[in-house]
Amino acid sequence: MQTETQNISMQELLQEWQKANLISKAESPAIANAGLRYQNPLPLYLRILIGIGALFSVNFFMGFFYAAHIIDFNSTTAQMIWGLIFIGLAILAGSRAKNRNGAVAHSFFIQTSFCAIWLGKLLFVMGFTHMFRQTIAWDQAVTLALLLLTVATYFLYPVSIDRFLSSLATLLFLFMSLIDPVSYSGILPWILNLFFLLQLVLATFLFLHPRVKKVYIPLAYAIICSLASIIIYFSLVSHLYYGVHTLNFNLFFINILLTISLTASMAWVVGDYKTLIKEPLRAIALGIILLGAIAQPGILLGLCFMTVGYARYEKALLLLGMILVPVFLFFYYYNLDLNFLTKSVTLIGSGMLFLAARAYLSLQKLDQEA
Repeated sequence: MQTETQNISMQELLQEWQKANLISKAESPAIANAGLRYQNPLPLYLRILIGIGALFSVNFFMGFFYAAHIIDFNSTTAQMIWGLIFIGLAILAGSRAKNRNGAVAHSFFIQTSFCAIWLGKLLFVMGFTHMFRQTIAWDQAVTLALLLLTVATYFLYPVSIDRFLSSLATLLFLFMSLIDPVSYSGILPWILNLFFLLQLVLATFLFLHPRVKKVYIPLAYAIICSLASIIIYFSLVSHLYYGVHTLNFNLFFINILLTISLTASMAWVVGDYKTLIKEPLRAIALGIILLGAIAQPGILLGLCFMTVGYARYEKALLLLGMILVPVFLFFYYYNLDLNFLTKSVTLIGSGMLFLAARAYLSLQKLDQEA
């Protein structure tokens, strides 16, 4: 037996709920905002394909413009002007895509606009970097150019993948400029710690505050990817070399921040900090503190992502956390100053400890959802 389906708008749905006394009129704006927050105009796989297709297209167009001598790559002014022209065309094509109901036409305009905006941004960054090459370091010039472009186009070009990539590129180049030899000084560790702290606070606000608009979600994901990149970098490179200087960057402060963040995330999920001192969560809180004292900060970061992603129904954040935890577990055991036999025994003991913890949760019936 077939049943007919009827499309209904969010406003009509909220009105029906109000008539049935399921929600009050005062609750409607918050519910509508939450629904818009997770509404994606394009499926994830299509957005990934758009990014990959645009990457290849930008490379081909750059090669074509260079071979045909359409753009003078020796002129900084020409590069920046052409970059602004392509950015303007991308914004125009993006606005046309909103008025296209067909999937093929909409996808075509999105592809074209995304390719044009990254071609324009690349040309502008190249010209801007070349213009200021005598004044500041190249990575600082790239960071400044990306920051200008990201701020200028974030609201004018409403494509989430561009917002994410532009914000992430800006944050990564900012991190590169901070660890650049030119920036070396005795306060560099404090600058890096402050940079990490500011990103952590901003990401917490963007993901946990109930009234954050959907437009800022790409920025939130860019920040968490930047945080993960910083931890991965210092997991691979424990020393920064500046000629005769060597900086041993200690992750102790970041470890403390992530331990507090993970504990606060657990308290936020259960809804009350006092719950952490009760039997079910007291052991978890103590385990988090112990983990922060001995473990890789990346493990704590991955657990934070998993906790917040599960609580906020952010599947991408949950998946990222599930990927980061085993990756940083590998880093942790690989960097242990032990022989292979001792590492094997440690791995076996860790596995038995986790199995015992799982058995305890099952025995106490703490693994069941309320």
